[in-house]
Amino acid sequence: MRNKSFKKWFYEEPKTHQAHKWYHTFDIYERHFEKYVGTNPVILEIGVEFGGGIEMLNYYFDNQCTIYGIDFNPVWEKYNDHWDNVKMFIGDTSTNKIYEKVTSEVPVFDIVIDDGSHINDHQIRAFEHFYPRISDGGVYLCEDVCTSYWSEHGGGMHGNTFIEHSKKLIDKLNSYHHREPSATEDDINFRKTTNSIHYYDNFVFIEKMFDDEEPQFGLSPMPQ
Repeated sequence: MRNKSFKKWFYEEPKTHQAHKWYHTFDIYERHFEKYVGTNPVILEIGVEFGGGIEMLNYYFDNQCTIYGIDFNPVWEKYNDHWDNVKMFIGDTSTNKIYEKVTSEVPVFDIVIDDGSHINDHQIRAFEHFYPRISDGGVYLCEDVCTSYWSEHGGGMHGNTFIEHSKKLIDKLNSYHHREPSATEDDINFRKTTNSIHYYDNFVFIEKMFDDEEPQFGLSPMPQ
């Protein structure tokens, strides 16, 4: 049995960088990230702050991963020298310019973690840009979706928020079953590249899967 966990790093392990984390999320991380242990995943973290998230990921994956970080604060560029497997991109996430720079250098990611500004418009644009660039079986995580309900972050009940945006994705995921109106090409493409959407308190995980086949349904054979 593996003796490493996100929870163990947070509570027990000596560390050089702090991290702000909701205590209930560690088991959720492992539920979605464990399959990547030993596979050298390519990870993007939007918003690195004190570097604790990077250190935690390196610990969990035994430094067998490549981590790219995006942050607006140039002081965090120093992480390029602190870890051999980390590359930082410094830029303003209120526009897509920094996202385009990242994907011009790194076209595909296995895991994307949006822990950035938590402004709803930023969260939606980050998802729309990076989700198409997730690998087959990969995971997109948007953290702190509590701001979907906070006006100071562009939130509010049933407004133009990440939560409301993600609810529309549920309809896309079920687009094979649409009748009136019929599914759009965009709906169908999302279904063909998405396995599941998982909602937790304050977190949304979306898992990628490429599947061109239509859902199959039938009766089990009767015993002879």
